[in-house]
Amino acid sequence: RAREIVALIDSAGIRPSVAGRTIGQLLLRPKPYAEGLGWQDYLADHKIETGLVRRVRFYLTSKASADDRDVVQRAAEREFRLLQGIHHPGIAHATDLIDHEFGPAVIFEHDPDSVRLNHWLSERGDQLAIEQRLSLVRDLAEIIQYAHSRHLVHRSLSPRSILVCDPDKPRQRLVVT
Repeated sequence: RAREIVALIDSAGIRPSVAGRTIGQLLLRPKPYAEGLGWQDYLADHKIETGLVRRVRFYLTSKASADDRDVVQRAAEREFRLLQGIHHPGIAHATDLIDHEFGPAVIFEHDPDSVRLNHWLSERGDQLAIEQRLSLVRDLAEIIQYAHSRHLVHRSLSPRSILVCDPDKPRQRLVVT
């Protein structure tokens, strides 16, 4: 019976949770912040430096085949290395790359008051004046131009991968993750 349950869980694609675990000095929050095919993001609080929040992206290799594990490992290393030379307030900064039992984890700086653009627009999009809308588009275009000028391309750019910092102020700041 136990083998049948394990087989059902495997066939359902259920991944082990990393909630409640630590990674270095960071304690992961219980629920994923975001997730996609082969990765999960968690917010994490620093154990000692209270108030310091990081975003942890796990590249999930624990369920991948041996061939896929190498590809995923290289993808995590490539993302971390590419972001090391990028210093722009509109691009999330990667601070560390850590091996974890579920796969490599890239640690990013994170503003705890930020809101994903898709959520922010659904709440406040109707209230934005045309000048504010144009300002956001210009800011995003400048961030993308900077990234492209350094041969950095975001292959899945969407409102889900953009954070709005200072969401309650008259002038917001965007950060591409």
